[in-house]
Amino acid sequence: MSEVDDLIQKLEEAEKMVIKDGNTSQANEQRGKVFKRFSEEFQQNREGTLTHVLRKLTGLLPSEVYPRFSYATKKPSSVVDKKEEKYWSTEDKIKSHINRFMRNRIGDLIGEALETTIPQQLRALATYVEDLALSNATTFDVSDTSHVDPLISVMQMMVQFYKRGAHINRVLDFVNIRVLPQFKKLPEDRILDFIRALAEISLFARVPVASDTLRSMAGILKMYMPTSMPSVFEEEKSSTHVECLLYVFHHLAHKANNAKTATELCEQLRERLKNVTLMTSTRIRELRINLIDDEKDVRDFTRGVMELKFLAEMKKEKTVNELRSCINIIGMTEVLLARKISFTGDESVNLSWKEARKHSLVSEITNTIYPKVPDRRDKINSLPKERLDCLKEDFICNLNRSEVLSLGALKESQLSKGDGEFRLHKQSEIGMLFWKMSEKELGKVARPVSKCDRYTCAIRDQKYHLLCGAYVATDLVSSLRCIRKLDDKYIPLCTWYLCAHTDSKALGKDPRGLKIDHHCYGSSIENFLLHIQTHGVPREIFDEFDCKNHHPPTADDPWRSLRKIKAVRRIPTLEEAVRELRKGWPIGADLLHYSGLFELSDGIYYGPHQKNSFFLAYHAVIVDSITIMNGELVAVCRLSNGVDTGDDGYVYVSLATLFYPMSAFGESQKNVRAMSEPSHLLTNFVTLELEGGEKREKRQDPSPPPKRHWDSDSKRRQDPYPHKRSRFSDSDSRRRSERS
Repeated sequence: MSEVDDLIQKLEEAEKMVIKDGNTSQANEQRGKVFKRFSEEFQQNREGTLTHVLRKLTGLLPSEVYPRFSYATKKPSSVVDKKEEKYWSTEDKIKSHINRFMRNRIGDLIGEALETTIPQQLRALATYVEDLALSNATTFDVSDTSHVDPLISVMQMMVQFYKRGAHINRVLDFVNIRVLPQFKKLPEDRILDFIRALAEISLFARVPVASDTLRSMAGILKMYMPTSMPSVFEEEKSSTHVECLLYVFHHLAHKANNAKTATELCEQLRERLKNVTLMTSTRIRELRINLIDDEKDVRDFTRGVMELKFLAEMKKEKTVNELRSCINIIGMTEVLLARKISFTGDESVNLSWKEARKHSLVSEITNTIYPKVPDRRDKINSLPKERLDCLKEDFICNLNRSEVLSLGALKESQLSKGDGEFRLHKQSEIGMLFWKMSEKELGKVARPVSKCDRYTCAIRDQKYHLLCGAYVATDLVSSLRCIRKLDDKYIPLCTWYLCAHTDSKALGKDPRGLKIDHHCYGSSIENFLLHIQTHGVPREIFDEFDCKNHHPPTADDPWRSLRKIKAVRRIPTLEEAVRELRKGWPIGADLLHYSGLFELSDGIYYGPHQKNSFFLAYHAVIVDSITIMNGELVAVCRLSNGVDTGDDGYVYVSLATLFYPMSAFGESQKNVRAMSEPSHLLTNFVTLELEGGEKREKRQDPSPPPKRHWDSDSKRRQDPYPHKRSRFSDSDSRRRSERS
């Protein structure tokens, strides 16, 4: 056995080690040694090493063992999987995984070894590898695996050379002349490997080759896309086949020297593209359910046999990759169906079998450090006995102005705008003071503002995720895109993606999340908007997700970057926030959240105006409008906790109510924000700006969100006056409140 074969075998043993006992640290150590030794061997004998590697790659084909979804499948995939998988043993499945893994790892080995190769040597080595593939060019038989396998392996190997600047298109030229015209003769179990390799090298195709190959690719695409909805494909024609072929078509069309030809070919495929889009959308809905089942299977095997757990993880990975494949198909067909056709010529589409991209704005996170609220227990305990007895029994008591001043936190001038009635709320470690502004003073900063009638948004449900900021951030983007006519309708955007990528270091670190076995974390609306500003945000496919899974399939949505925003802007005061609302822009804000908020279905929210209520958090909301209810000015705020909370998902917040944190001690000092001045119940206002002016970008959204409750005027009361004065429901549920 040669040194190269021995190193590749050690790499395979490292992967088996992970499968058998889950020992990743030892496996990573072994991989590091193999990579180092391989580079040394490559420097001593470059051509001999490449020959050995090519032989090994060829021996690992085919890479697929059991079939993926095909458009011909009319049954749920779980039924198809069980029917097909009974022919494959555990050993077969693990071997298939190792073969796929090894082909990728060997490519990485070559890539790392080429890093130190000078350009002249790089081109010479690329020519040598291509000569290996073309040595039997005259006798090449497209139906013979002994001819096809080396070609596929060379195509995969050449990607590493192309990435480093050795742009030689002899292999692609050969494929266009000898393989594509006889595509139907390719062995069925080699087709997927072939078009995967073709997709990877198409990124580096040059103009003459791209122009010559384009018509052949359009013809092959017709074989894989139905002419009408009743049409079906054969079992071996999967979503990955279509993904690869669309990817190749995009890159060849982008580089072809005749844009008119590319557009005409696209028009010929139009009906087929529509059918593929609709069928792929249906498949995405099935895969959403399958992924939930797969995640449950992985959890069930957590303490079981490692090989069985590994198989469950393989099945989940297969579902995720197919989801990514479908998302890519939707993205690539969308621009081909637009009125102004465009072709993708960069790496914005990340092929489904490639590692998902990772984005994090950890360095840009702007978590505001609030000063601690002083501990004023001694001042509070000096209040008259009847006040203390009331606090002990109900957590709340009335104070007069002199008693408030005796607490030493506020000055007379800071209380001058109040109407004279003060309430102190104290629960265990937290004391808050509340009072109302006079009607005259409130009129100087706020007035009624109607909701913009150019968009209708969903009432979403964050369940028990600590992601109210992410839900508000995405809905602000969706709403403003509707107002600016960048989207024809409201499109929900992916909070799972924002959770996984905005601040990855915070995953699994928030104590509130760990209590309920969650990895999500609390963060500001601004932080999530900053991520969208830099990286964009994908569409939402899952309205329910497991935040312990840090790799959402939507992360590689090809058009994620199209939803970037221009800027994030803080709004310091309520008066300025009202001015923004009058422009027709919804704004985000933090609402002081006390128990009873979610149960308030027919009145005004004043904070803790219920006996024994308690402080929970600062809950992010969207301020849609300002109206008058029962003679009072209120902000109409959209929650992200489902239509069963508040008034069909909305809450009416008193704008006259002011509060000030009086005292906090212990752990509560971390949860309460100190302030220099009294504030309204809504704070930290934020809005955003989009690029460019108002324009209509006609886009079909072929991946509809899961069925949800949509906000409509018929669901909400048109006349707020019949509402009674606010009284919280006695049936408070702490569990529901903790959703925020």
